[in-house]
Amino acid sequence: MAIDPLSTPLPNTSNMTEAQFNAAMNTFFSELANFGTQINAAIEAMNLNAVTGTSASSVAIGTGSKSFTASTGKSWVGGMFIALADTAAPSTNAMYGIVTSYNSSTGALVVNVTYVIGSGTKSSWTISQSSPTNISGSMVLLSSVTASASATVDLEATFDSTYDEYMILGTAIVPASAGQNLNCRMKLGGTYQTTGYRYHNSMPTDGSALYGASNSAAAAAISIGEGVGASLDFTMHIRNVTNATIRKLLHFHGAYMVSTGPSLALISGAGTNDNTGALTGIRFMMSSGNIASGTFRLYGIRKQ
Repeated sequence: MAIDPLSTPLPNTSNMTEAQFNAAMNTFFSELANFGTQINAAIEAMNLNAVTGTSASSVAIGTGSKSFTASTGKSWVGGMFIALADTAAPSTNAMYGIVTSYNSSTGALVVNVTYVIGSGTKSSWTISQSSPTNISGSMVLLSSVTASASATVDLEATFDSTYDEYMILGTAIVPASAGQNLNCRMKLGGTYQTTGYRYHNSMPTDGSALYGASNSAAAAAISIGEGVGASLDFTMHIRNVTNATIRKLLHFHGAYMVSTGPSLALISGAGTNDNTGALTGIRFMMSSGNIASGTFRLYGIRKQ
């Protein structure tokens, strides 16, 4: 709130006559009460308690516009960066974004969430002012799935025009049966395609200076890691996911350990599908059997 300045000149015995000093003192004391009220209100607005609060709204973690019924009487304003953390697990589940609007009387709070950690629907939130997050060009974690004897792992969160590029990190991927290949499929036009894949990958190993390779122009899936045994780590990049007139290209690189030996293999490859529909998901599976363990994380890279 605005603070009214005190009148000048202020009382000063060094350059005022007694009459002038008495008049200035009368004015000063008459203004002081209102000045103190305004100062106290300003301090309260700047106090930490004015930008921290809670909400019991049931809201799913994700990017985009999110609405809450939050504490009333706070100093949240449009354009303020804010953090909304799961009270039970604040370091695991949280959303960060910019206040769109806030009604201090009703507690109605709308936030444009631009960065998240964790997942799930939560109903106990701790809200506080935050530093800017998810600036242009930064990576945003959109979803994370941990495999546990999983026949398939699907990543389907937020494949849209929000991001210039998507990146998937696969960490410590282990097959249920040694020697199986990690494959992936694209969800195009709303359906996971089971035909029409083209791919090529190379697989040099520590046992030879020669480069092994795998390829197909008409496959049921894109092969990522050949003969996976002990574990596989990889990074995959995908762009132009909403363009429905071109084939979606993905490229990947990584490394895996084969349990027999043991031996190390490097992988590098690319793949596509003949369908040109918009891409809304990536599915991972082994060539046979389940994915015993491992974590798949989907990131969006913000537009510049």
